Amino acid sequence: MTARDCFKGKIALGRVSQRAGARILALLSQEERLAAAGDRVGAQEAARNAQAIAAHDAVAKQARVVSAIRAQSDILRVQGAYESEIAALRKQGRAPAMMGVGEGKSTLGAAVASLFTRDPREIGSKWDNVDMLARTLRGEAHARMAGLIDALRPKALGLKSETLKEHDVLKALFGEPSTEEGRAAAKTWDGVAEHVRAGFNNAAGYEAIPKRADWRIGNPAFDPAKVAAMPRGEFVRAMSELLAADKMTDFRSGGALRRERLPEILNQVYDNARNDHAEGAPNSGFVGEGPLSERRNAQRVLVYKDSASWLKANELFGRGTGVFDSMLRHVSSMTHDAAIMRVLGNDPASTKRFIESLFDREPARLYQAGEAGDAKSLAAAVKANRAAEASVRGGRDWFETLYAHMTGQASLSTNPGVAMRMAEARHFLMAGQLGTSIVSAISDLGLLTATARFDGLPITNLMRGLVELMATKGGEISAAQAGLTLDTLAHGAGMADRYMGETIRAGWASKMSSAVIRGIGHRVWTGKIRDAFALETMANLANFLRAGTAFDALKPAFRDMLERYGVGAADWEKLKGVPLWEPRQGAAFLRPMDVRAAGDERVADALGRMVQTEMHYTAIEGDALTRAIMYGRNAPGSLTGEASRAFWQYKSWPTTILTTQIARSLARGWDGRRLSHLAFTLAAMTLFGAAATQMKQIAAGKQPLNMDPQAPEGRQAWLKAFVQGGGLGLFSDLAFSDTMSGGGSLLAAAGGPVGGAAADAFNWARTEIGRANKGEQTNWAGDAYWIAARYLPGNNVFYAKLAVERELLDQLGLMADPRAPERFARIEARARQDFHQDYWWKPGKTAPTSGVDLGKMAGQ
Repeated sequence: MTARDCFKGKIALGRVSQRAGARILALLSQEERLAAAGDRVGAQEAARNAQAIAAHDAVAKQARVVSAIRAQSDILRVQGAYESEIAALRKQGRAPAMMGVGEGKSTLGAAVASLFTRDPREIGSKWDNVDMLARTLRGEAHARMAGLIDALRPKALGLKSETLKEHDVLKALFGEPSTEEGRAAAKTWDGVAEHVRAGFNNAAGYEAIPKRADWRIGNPAFDPAKVAAMPRGEFVRAMSELLAADKMTDFRSGGALRRERLPEILNQVYDNARNDHAEGAPNSGFVGEGPLSERRNAQRVLVYKDSASWLKANELFGRGTGVFDSMLRHVSSMTHDAAIMRVLGNDPASTKRFIESLFDREPARLYQAGEAGDAKSLAAAVKANRAAEASVRGGRDWFETLYAHMTGQASLSTNPGVAMRMAEARHFLMAGQLGTSIVSAISDLGLLTATARFDGLPITNLMRGLVELMATKGGEISAAQAGLTLDTLAHGAGMADRYMGETIRAGWASKMSSAVIRGIGHRVWTGKIRDAFALETMANLANFLRAGTAFDALKPAFRDMLERYGVGAADWEKLKGVPLWEPRQGAAFLRPMDVRAAGDERVADALGRMVQTEMHYTAIEGDALTRAIMYGRNAPGSLTGEASRAFWQYKSWPTTILTTQIARSLARGWDGRRLSHLAFTLAAMTLFGAAATQMKQIAAGKQPLNMDPQAPEGRQAWLKAFVQGGGLGLFSDLAFSDTMSGGGSLLAAAGGPVGGAAADAFNWARTEIGRANKGEQTNWAGDAYWIAARYLPGNNVFYAKLAVERELLDQLGLMADPRAPERFARIEARARQDFHQDYWWKPGKTAPTSGVDLGKMAGQ
C-alpha cells in the first residue's frame, strides 16, 4: 500500500479530516513530481510537511473531540440548571415576570441565550457567557498595554492620530532604527500579542497558533471598495512587491512558501477582500472555514518586507486606519474568539448543530396528552402543544439571532457602500444633536447609587472614589491596570455605541460625532462612573479578604452579589490566599486577573463576569443583548437593516434600561427587595432627570420649569423629568409639544432621527410648493436656513449652545429670513402655552433680557 492509499483510507474512515487530507494528498503529489524531476531535497521537504500536517491534524482532532464533549456537557448542565431554577421559583410563586417564561413553556431558549450574553433574569449569571468573558479577557490584555494605549490613542478629541509614534513602533517591530519610546512600545506589544496567542491556544485546547518569530502585527484591514477598484493582476503585482515571500508559510503544505505559489495566494486574498469575507484575511489554501481554532493561523500568511511595505499596503488597500487600530483589532478579535471557544468549544459551528438538535427535540419533551375519548381534554392538549411549539420556535429564533451577533455574522454588510453612507448620516445627526447629552447623563448618578445600594457597596466611598477619578489626570490608565477595558479611551467613535446601539466606524462624520461627545466630556463621565464602580467593588473584596471576614459575615447584599455569579463560601476561603494588587500604599484591590494568575480560572471568570456585568448597570452602554433586540438579524446595508438602525438610533439607552434595572427588579417575581430596588431606581432617576431637565431649560435660555405638582404644568414637568431620567431626554420635549397633535413630530420620532431629517426636508419643500401654488409669498431660503442650523454639527454643545444660537444663528437668521421675528414670537408663545414658561434670554436678542429666576421651580 502506498502512502497515498494509506491517507485515502484514513480520510475515508474519518481519522484524518477532509481539509487536512486534501493538503496531505496535494503534498504527496508534489513529492512524486519533485522526485520524478530529480529534486530529492524538495521531495523530502514535501514528505516532512505531509507528516507534520498529519501530526497537527491528529492533535487538533483529539482536542476538538475533548472540546466538543466539554461544550455539550456544559450546555446540558446549563439547560438543567436553568430549568430547575425556574421550577423552584415557580413553586415559590416568584417566577420571572418577563419574556414569557412560565408553566408549560420552554426554558431552552433562555438557557442557551445565557451562554451568549448577560441573562436579564440573572439565572444564567452563575456560568460564563461569551460577551462578558470577552470583556474580561480584553480588559486583562488592555491592562498589559495601558501605557501603549495612552501613548498611541488619538488626541485632540479623537481627531488627531499619533501617526509618528505609530510609525516608530512599527519600525521597531520590524527591527528597524526607531526611538527609545518606539522600541519600548514594540516590546510591550510583543508581550501583549504573545499573551493573547497563549489565551487563544488555551481556549482551543492545543497549539492552534504556533509561535512565529517573524510575526509582528496583524494585517491592515482591507477596504473592499479599494481592492475591487484595482484590477486583479495589478493587485497581485502591487502586493508581490510588498511581501517577503521567502519568509511566508504555505498553510496548504505547512512548509515554506514557494515563490510560484504566491500569485495563487494573492488571488485568494483579492477575492476575500473584495467580498469583505467574515474573517477579513487571506487563507493561503485554507479550504472551507473549518473550526474556529484553525482560522487565526491562516490569517497570518502575509509577511511584509519592512514597515514601509506594511504602510504602503494600508495606504493602497486599507480602510484608513493605522498601526494602533490594527493592534486593537487584533486584541479584540483574539480575546473574543477565545471567549467563544471557552464557552462553545473550539468548533462553535459543531456546537451550534448540537444546540439545534436540542431544539428539534424540545417540543416532544413539552407535549401534553389529553384523555382518550374526551374531546374537550384533547382540544386543550392540542392548544397547549401548539403553545409549546411556538415557545420553542421563539427560543430557537432568539438563539439564532444571538449566535449571529456573537460570531459577527449579523454585522456583515450586504452592501458596504450603503451601510457606510447610512452610518455617516447617523453620525452627522449625532454631531448636531448630542451636544447636551452630557446633561441627560446626570441620571447616571441615580443608576450608580441604585446599583451600589443593591450590591451592598458603600455609596459614600463610591462617590468619593468617583470624585477622585474625575480629578485625577490619567485615571482611565489606572483603571485599565485593574483589568478594565480601555475601549472608550482607545476608540475615537467608541462612545457612539451609547446612543446608536452600534459601533460602525465611518469617516469624517464619525470623527465629528466622536469629537462632540468627547468635547462635552461625555466619554470621560461615562468611563469614570463605570471605572469607579468596578474599582470600589474590587477594593471591597480586598478589604474583606484582608480583614479575614468570613463569607457568612459579609453584608447580605454584597454576599448575594457574589452568590449570583457563582462565588460561594469555599471559593471565598481560597481567595484569602490570592496576593492583592496594591498600586499605592493603603489602596488594595482584588483583580480577577490576579485570581487567574493564582491558578483558579473558574473563580477569576466569575469575578470578572460580576465586575463587568454590574458595571453595566451603572453608566449604561448598548451591548450585544441590546443590539440583538433592536436589529435582530437585519444586516447593515440591507433595507431592513438600515431601517431598523434608523428607527433605533438613540434608543439603545432606554432599551438597555429595560433589560437591566427593570428586568432585575422583576427577575424573581414579586420579590420585595427587588421591587424596592425598582422604586428606589425610578425615584433616583426621576430626581436626577428633574435636575437634567432644569439644566436643559436654562441652557436653552428659558426660565426653570414650575415643579409644583399641584399645578398642571408642574405635573407635566415631573412627567417630563421621569421621561428624561429614563433615557428619552432627546425626545421628551416632543412629548409635550403642540406639534404632536398634527402627527408630524410623532411620525418623525417613529422614523428615527434620519426619518426626522428627511421629514423636515420633505415638509419644507411641500410647504413652499403649496405656498407657490396658492400664489402666496414663498420663503425657500429662510425656512431652509433654520433647518440647516438645526442640524449644524456642534450647534448644541451645552456650554456654548445658547451663545451660538442667540449671537450667531439667530442673527444670521434675521438676515436670511424676513419672517424670523414671527418665528421667534411663535417659539416664545409655545413655551408659555406648554409650561407657562418665559425666556431669560429671548430668541433673536444678542443679550439676556433678565436673570435666571430659580424661584420659578417652586411656582413663585
